[in-house]
Amino acid sequence: MKLNNLLSIISKIHTSLKSILNIRKHLTYSLYLFLFPGIIQAATIGTSPSATVTYNNSLGSFTLNWQAATNAEKYRITEYINQDGNYKWNGEKYTTTLTFNYNNHTNKDGYRYHIYGCTINTVCASTNRTIYVKDQRLSTVGTPPSATVTYTSVGSFTLNWQAATNAEKYRITEYINQDGNYKWNGEKYTTTLTFNYNNHTNKDGYRYHIYGCTIDTVCASTNRTIYVKDQRLSAVGTPPSATVTYTSVGSFTLNWQAASNAEKYRITEYINQDGSYKWNGEKYTTTLTFNYNNHTNKDGYRYHIYGCTIDTVCASTNKTIYVKDQRLSAIGTPSSATVTYTSIGSFTLDWQAASNAEKYRITEYINQDGNYEWNGEKYTTTLTFNYNGHTNKDGYRYHIYGCTVDTVCASTNKTIYVKDPRLSASAIGTPANASVVYKDIGSFTLNWDPASNAEKYRITEYIIQDGNPIWNGEKYTNTLTFNYNFHYNSEGYRYHIYGCTINTDCASTNKTIDVKDERPQPDGYTSILSDDFTGVSELELQKWKHRDKVCESVTAIEQMTNRRDEQVCWRNKTFGYFTKDAVAIDTEDNTLVLKFNVKDVTNTAASTVIANSEILEGTPPEDGLLHCFADDISQTGDKRTYLLTQGYAISQQSFKYGQVIANVSYTGNLLGTQVGIWVDSDWAKPTSVGQEIDLDEYVQGYGTEHNFTVHTHDNRRLGYGYNDKQKIATHAHTYTLNWQQDVLVPVEPETETFELTDQYTLFVDGAFKKTINHTSLLQTDTAKAPITIDWAFIKFSIEAGKSFKNDNRTKLCSIINNSGKLDELNTGANVTFGQMNIHFVKAYMEQLP
Repeated sequence: MKLNNLLSIISKIHTSLKSILNIRKHLTYSLYLFLFPGIIQAATIGTSPSATVTYNNSLGSFTLNWQAATNAEKYRITEYINQDGNYKWNGEKYTTTLTFNYNNHTNKDGYRYHIYGCTINTVCASTNRTIYVKDQRLSTVGTPPSATVTYTSVGSFTLNWQAATNAEKYRITEYINQDGNYKWNGEKYTTTLTFNYNNHTNKDGYRYHIYGCTIDTVCASTNRTIYVKDQRLSAVGTPPSATVTYTSVGSFTLNWQAASNAEKYRITEYINQDGSYKWNGEKYTTTLTFNYNNHTNKDGYRYHIYGCTIDTVCASTNKTIYVKDQRLSAIGTPSSATVTYTSIGSFTLDWQAASNAEKYRITEYINQDGNYEWNGEKYTTTLTFNYNGHTNKDGYRYHIYGCTVDTVCASTNKTIYVKDPRLSASAIGTPANASVVYKDIGSFTLNWDPASNAEKYRITEYIIQDGNPIWNGEKYTNTLTFNYNFHYNSEGYRYHIYGCTINTDCASTNKTIDVKDERPQPDGYTSILSDDFTGVSELELQKWKHRDKVCESVTAIEQMTNRRDEQVCWRNKTFGYFTKDAVAIDTEDNTLVLKFNVKDVTNTAASTVIANSEILEGTPPEDGLLHCFADDISQTGDKRTYLLTQGYAISQQSFKYGQVIANVSYTGNLLGTQVGIWVDSDWAKPTSVGQEIDLDEYVQGYGTEHNFTVHTHDNRRLGYGYNDKQKIATHAHTYTLNWQQDVLVPVEPETETFELTDQYTLFVDGAFKKTINHTSLLQTDTAKAPITIDWAFIKFSIEAGKSFKNDNRTKLCSIINNSGKLDELNTGANVTFGQMNIHFVKAYMEQLP
């Protein structure tokens, strides 16, 4: 329904109500205002009777004025901009006054405005007062009547012009003359009647169009045109003459007379190559001279010298001068050259001086399979040159050129061939003599006389097995001696010593020497064991065996339902089991190997449910496994469970009193284990007072040192520790133990108590360490049985988690966590962390009366 119809209906309702109710007018109005507030208010707003525009002084600024509309408390002014004859919405404004200012309105086609009366709450009438605005001044900007140019320095000038009518700004468009055509070259704006240009050195000139504009850059379509061409730019002359002065070889100076009107000069250079002059660059200077250095082209150069303006606008003509230093073509060739051989691979070239030469170039070619190939070049200002490290037995060729000091060299050379006959194997002799010096057991040194012309030696080794020499590798040295260690083969070795060149070309003949350590055994002793594990493939031999209480493998332990105390291979007070698969023979290195192995058995049949309280006690729980909580190890899940296995080996033979020599090394990560070498004479009979000697027993990590101890099975203990901080890195030692018995002395004949004293002396790597006297009180039993001491077995062992300080469990977990082997453990593999390697063992028994 249209608004007028609605208002008519409302008016009729209003009249009827007034007649019926006869109430006061303002109460009725208030009621309708409450019922229809927007419609009633808008319907009572009138339209402004008239509106005018006042143009302000500045272009683009004007003020709209209008008469008040009835009941209006605010006004809305909507703006439409004239674009190509169409008025388009351009925004709206609100005001409580009867006037509104506009600025920056420079559309020369004008605007249209609708002015609406509104309530204070911006409810506006539907009718409006319309007014059109068009500032005629925007279409009446004139053109400057005239323009002039003032030339200042070359390339700089000022444009001046008279004011254009109604113009408040000016646009200057620039065109540059290129080959007779003026091309657009940018534009500038200014509010003044002048503009300066600099660095404008186009000698063909410029054209400028000057337009009058409004302050908002609405410009007239006509312009004042002015041409600018500085005649001075075309008036630079050419130098009348030019000369060259030669200084040192390759250096010279160009000089020339001044060119008219020139303030700068351009010198273009051309180099003569095979008779053709090729562009080689250009230089600029404000002087009448220019120096050139390092110009050693013997065919010479050509120079063009141009006069220029200060802004480098140059004349089209030039002064040409040719430069050719005749000295560059006068270098001779050395008349002779010789070689002097010094040490093998070193020699000196000498030559006679070449005429006019100040430097020499020596190019080297190496003979490879009969072809001489480029191998570099050297320069010198002397008549000699030394070469070192040149050991190619086929030799070298050298070309020696005379040169200028700036390395312009003659085309001819002196050639010399160098071939040191000493580098050929045919010139190498054979050592006249060779000898061996025995040191510790399994260690010796070979020495030999020098071979003629030899700078290196090759020593091939053969191991004697069943009387036959079998190849066992080779070594090289540039000395006359070589040390061997861990060589315990009882049949000995054979060595061939060859003289060689520095490049390891060796003579075909050699010096042969056989090595067999046949030194007599210690005085008063009989050999009962000598084993270097050569030719051994498994432990079950005549000399060695597993521990009596040993399990077959880690798999066998996994399959057990009861472990720990009920299993024979469990090592009490540790977290580990002794298994056969933790013992091996390394047939390549001929060593007996004991391993420390770890296997992750989390979530397998081997892992049973163990109460956390039992695990936290720190001792092995009932299932005999190592449990690590999430806080102990960086693995996922509540906890991880590990099965630890370890190696153990014992000699088949035992002995009583004498000497033991053992060489062992430790490799990998043995942290958290106690490794030991024992001489164990378990028990004295008839009373249980046996004793055990530990040559090398220590806990890997946490500060525990190697220990040499003697302790009885009644818990009496003697011993000492010695520093060896290599608890992680690979290291090796040779231990020698002397075990001697003192006499058995009766102490209390009535009770038949006796005193037995044993003496133990330890040497490590041949150095004396300690002597310990151990005395035991022994008493016979009522049966008057004779007192005897058990014979000792030699034992090697690894025990995981034994004799740790404080909490063994968490420390083992920490060691596993930091081992770098977690990924490998997660595959379910039985992972070897570290191992004890026994290289050889010897035992001698004292011959008792």
